Amino acid sequence: PNALETMLNLMIQFNSDIVRTSYYYIKNDNKYEGKKVNYEGIYKVNDDLRSSLIEDALMQKMGCYLWVLLIKKDLLIKNNITFNELLFVHQDIDFYVKLFLHCKTIYFSNLYTYNYIINGMGSKNIKYYERNKKSIINLYKALNKELKNKYKDLTSYLCYYFIISYIYPLSKKDITKAENEYNKLLKDKVFMEMVSNINKKSFKNIFSLDYIFYKLVLKSSSFKKVKFYYLTQYKIRNLFK
Repeated sequence: PNALETMLNLMIQFNSDIVRTSYYYIKNDNKYEGKKVNYEGIYKVNDDLRSSLIEDALMQKMGCYLWVLLIKKDLLIKNNITFNELLFVHQDIDFYVKLFLHCKTIYFSNLYTYNYIINGMGSKNIKYYERNKKSIINLYKALNKELKNKYKDLTSYLCYYFIISYIYPLSKKDITKAENEYNKLLKDKVFMEMVSNINKKSFKNIFSLDYIFYKLVLKSSSFKKVKFYYLTQYKIRNLFK
């Protein structure tokens, strides 16, 4: 009940463009702490921090939820920050990236201002995931345009979204269709463009849980071959074993 008051007081106290707070999520009447961010306090956003914030948003190291944000109106108006209506999902990621591109200061707070109630998600059908795929493509195109050359390599993280937001959940619904879609993915121009943009830093970040595998293969092959093999052969094919 005191969320807006809490956020507004922080914005006034620290004269920040954005305030981001924390949240609880509630499932089956149990309350859990939401995803933590690696920041706390007031930050002046320079190029290095801007790059890190965008990377964290694209990697979902922070939940890109709009209901834990208070944003100065002038920031939105002056920079024409709006929702991308071409996106069926991931509008919030696109919105966060736009905010990080233009904000000068941001305050991260560990105060809890929101309760997010999780209902059953079993109603999503195959059509949903197909629209999800189109949204990821549109998000990639939009971010390429927004980030331009300075942070453009960060868009390579979106190749993983094809796996975790499209192929993987689709495999739980229809394994045959998921496998067919995976084979199409290997011939998809946009996906392969994302793969080609991956550098060593982003590669290690995306697949940090499998870093040992990465190191072993890297010793016996070029990086270009490793990332292609890993993305298109090893990682996704494990879904169909």
